Amino acid sequence: MKAKQAVVCPKCGALSRPNGEFCARCNESLKGAAPAEGLAPPAEEGGPPASSVPANAIALVAVVVLGLLGVAAWRYASQAPPRAQPDPSLFTIAARPSELPSPAPATAGEAADYEAGRRRMNSGDLPGAVARLVAAVAAEPQLLEARQALAGANQSIQDLRRGRAPSSSGGY
Repeated sequence: MKAKQAVVCPKCGALSRPNGEFCARCNESLKGAAPAEGLAPPAEEGGPPASSVPANAIALVAVVVLGLLGVAAWRYASQAPPRAQPDPSLFTIAARPSELPSPAPATAGEAADYEAGRRRMNSGDLPGAVARLVAAVAAEPQLLEARQALAGANQSIQDLRRGRAPSSSGGY
């Protein structure tokens, strides 16, 4: 706002518009306020102080310092001992064996018990399935499929005793 178009607040001395009723700074009534002819607006308080060092000098000093840091880092890196190379065997890809091991042949008794237990479990005869699967596991404890099927049948029986529907993992 130009000083010729303003009035001076009688309380705080701020410049305000001549058609305003109250001061924008202190909310004092501007009735009877004197026009601000020939007065310069007051200087803003809290502005940044004028620097005695030009901005170009500060930028030059910053560039020189960064350059010196770069040279020091380059000299440090060039004098460091080389790192030990990792063992190349860490990065090799495992090859597939020429022959896969054949599974142990199942005896007729354990295979028949396992198949009968699996069929009974899938048909819903859980007690009969457990009896056949127990016989298959007793004959060959290493037969993983029979052990998994027996665990599923036992879980289904426990679910039925608790009043829940048998889990879907029970059927094999």
